[in-house]
Amino acid sequence: MRFVATLLLVYLAVCANFGFTNARRPPTKAELDAFEYSLVEFENVESAKDFGLFLLGFVEGIEISTSKHAQQCIADSGRSIKGFIGAYEQIQFGLSHKSVSAIGQGFKTLGNNLKEIPKILEECEVKVLVKEIKGIAQKLESGTAGVIQLLVKEAINIFHNRVDLTADFKRAIAAEKRHDFKSFGLESGKIVGVLLKV
Repeated sequence: MRFVATLLLVYLAVCANFGFTNARRPPTKAELDAFEYSLVEFENVESAKDFGLFLLGFVEGIEISTSKHAQQCIADSGRSIKGFIGAYEQIQFGLSHKSVSAIGQGFKTLGNNLKEIPKILEECEVKVLVKEIKGIAQKLESGTAGVIQLLVKEAINIFHNRVDLTADFKRAIAAEKRHDFKSFGLESGKIVGVLLKV
C-alpha cells in the first residue's frame, strides 16, 4: 500500500514539474483576442459566401443573363450579406407588428444595401439594368413616395403599381430564415424586377 502511495506521489510530482497536469490555466488576453479575431474572420468569410449566393440568385431573379466569368466574379464579390438580412428583418418586424415605420426603415436599409449591387455588377462587366437598379436603390433609401405603397387593414400589404408584393417579401424572408441565400436573392431580384416596371 505504501508502495502505491509513493508511486502516486512521485507521479504527481513529475506531472506538476513538467506541466502534465489536467489543471487548466485561464487563457491569456492575447489568446482570447486571437480566438475572437478568428471567429470574426470565419463569420466574414461565411457572410461573403452567403452574399455571393444571394447575388447570384438576385441576378437570376431580376432576369439578367450573365457569362460564366461574370457569375464567378459575382460569387467571389466578397461583400457582406448582413445589411440585406437586417433590412428584411426590419420589414418582417413591421409586417408582424403592423408597424409602417419599421417597414419604411426596412425599405431605406434595403435601398442603402441595393446601392452596392450595381457597383459589383459593373466590376463584373455586367452592364444590364445597372442604372435602373441605382435609381430604385436611391428612391428606396430616400423614402421617395410612390415607389412602395402600404395598405393597412387587418394586416399590412405591400404594393407597387397595384402589384401586391407582400407574398414576395414573405418568401424572401422565409428563404433567409432557412439560410437559403440563393433563394433569398432570387426573391429579392424578383421584387426589384417588379419595382423597375413603371
